[in-house]
Amino acid sequence: MHAELGGVTFLTDPWFRSSMFFSEAANLLPKDLPKLDVVLGGHWAFDHWDMASLSALPGRASIRVRVADHSMVRPALKAGFQDVAVMAWGSSETVDGVSIEAIEEHALMGKRSTNFVLTHGGSRVFIGTEALSLEAAGAFAERHPPCDVVLGPVNGVHLLGIPLVASASQMVRIAKTVGARTFIPIHDSHKPIWGLQRVRSSADDLRVLDTTGLEVLVLRVGESHTLDGCSPVSID
Repeated sequence: MHAELGGVTFLTDPWFRSSMFFSEAANLLPKDLPKLDVVLGGHWAFDHWDMASLSALPGRASIRVRVADHSMVRPALKAGFQDVAVMAWGSSETVDGVSIEAIEEHALMGKRSTNFVLTHGGSRVFIGTEALSLEAAGAFAERHPPCDVVLGPVNGVHLLGIPLVASASQMVRIAKTVGARTFIPIHDSHKPIWGLQRVRSSADDLRVLDTTGLEVLVLRVGESHTLDGCSPVSID
């Protein structure tokens, strides 16, 4: 997914490949990406961190790369990025007037996933590419101002019986907990694979859930939308 806020362009959790595990792929090739200022990595799995595909990206040495887990640093450096660092939970930094906050999410197999909150002016965008923990969202909401927009998973995928991300109903609760007015579902193209990967829900479930007070914006791959009071948010 790529997003723009306050004139700063972000790419999050890059993955450009076709795979038997997914029903759709990105509609952009790395060479077609707009000029990037920041690459964010919220999760360390292969389908979130395909940095090898960006190894020929022009200007990558000057692009800021901020990641959730130490295991994500080496692939970024190997691809030719130089400004690469882990953002600890609770830390923040600013890029051209846009604040990036690293928010606690969860750990699996000793590796951390992280939510990011982007803030510019009065706009706050919560990006939870591997969001799962309602408890972490509640702790965040107690200490921080509400977010305007939340992007988060909805397919509740389980791998070998282990929950990896929130289901649609869980993500609606997380979005409401952090005070969002708008929710954009992502992470909704996994295929069920018997004995390995189970998909528990999808964006279709949002039609029957109680989303009172929450605008749900379903964007298909390649679609973009300009949010009131925010810069364009695009999913590709």
